[in-house]
This record gives sequence, C-alpha cells and structure tokens, in this order.
Amino acid sequence: LKLQRADKKLPQLGRKPKFADYADRYLEHLEKAKDTKRPSTVETERVHLRAWKEHLGGLRLDQINRPKIRSFMAKRQDEGAHARTVNLALTVLNNVLHWAVDEEILSSSPVDGLKRLKVKSRKKELVELPAIEKVCEQGLKFSKNGVQLADFVRLCAYCGARESEVLQLKWEHVEWQRKQLTIGWDG
Repeated sequence: LKLQRADKKLPQLGRKPKFADYADRYLEHLEKAKDTKRPSTVETERVHLRAWKEHLGGLRLDQINRPKIRSFMAKRQDEGAHARTVNLALTVLNNVLHWAVDEEILSSSPVDGLKRLKVKSRKKELVELPAIEKVCEQGLKFSKNGVQLADFVRLCAYCGARESEVLQLKWEHVEWQRKQLTIGWDG
C-alpha cells in the first residue's frame, strides 16, 4: 500500500460519485473549457452519455465493470446500432472514466484494454458528374433557392468537402491569387 500510495495508484477514499452526476460534471467541464473540443464533438458526447446514464443508472464510478460495459454494447447492437457507433459510445465512456482517473477518483478505467467491435466499412459509390448536374438542374426548376442549391452542390462535388465544412466557409477562406480554398477545422 505504501508503494501504491507513492506511485499515486491508490484511489480516493470514501464514496465515489454516481456515474450520472459525474458525467454531467464532465460535460460542464467541456463546455467551460471551450478550446478542448469542437461543439459538435461535445454534442456527440452528450448524446452517447445520455445512453450510458440510462444503462448504468445510479451506479457509482467504482461499480462500473466490464460485464456492465459489454451488456451495454450488446444492447446497442440488438437495437440496430452500427459497430462504429457502439465503439464511439465506448470511447465517450472511456473519456469520462479517464477524467476520473486524472482526478484520482479511480485508479484505472475498466475500458482500458477492452476489445472494440470490428467495423465493416460500407463501400461508398462515387457520384458521377452527370448525376450531380441533374440534381443541380432539378434544384433550379423546383426551388426558389435553386441557384444557391446548385452552387452548394457543385462546390461540395468539386472540392470534396463535407456539407458542414462548406457551410462554415467565409470569403476570407478564399485565396484569389493562389486560386485556393482553405477548408476544415485546422485549415
């Protein structure tokens, strides 16, 4: 015990917080420390933590173990969740439990070393230019904002950006001299 105390491997004494309360504290921390994660990432974590809180109920942090985690994973798969989604939920739980380890509430996370689900990525088909032009033509015919829609679809198609990334673009992201468009969180 003396060696563990010297290595800071002993958990805090006393009752551990309930998972639901601690998860809320973790989310508050993310919202206050705005530079750590993107708002969309925080929202994703919020959604997954809602499911974890529902599953783990009023368990205290030190009562969370691998069988309980695996039962959540099996339940989510039975509900039809994709393996990647289940793995993402596992990562979110890991983030919370590692925060508890950093705060010396837990000595280790039960998620450490837990095997993730195999993800079979779906093959994405390339959309050909005639199909893109057809969408643009239909947008011009049937929408009062057809010109904007067509420009948006073409920009996504030609630069390869996601819709959310294109929607965040501003004029200062365009370098006219170099004929370059800067896209993405880190440019």
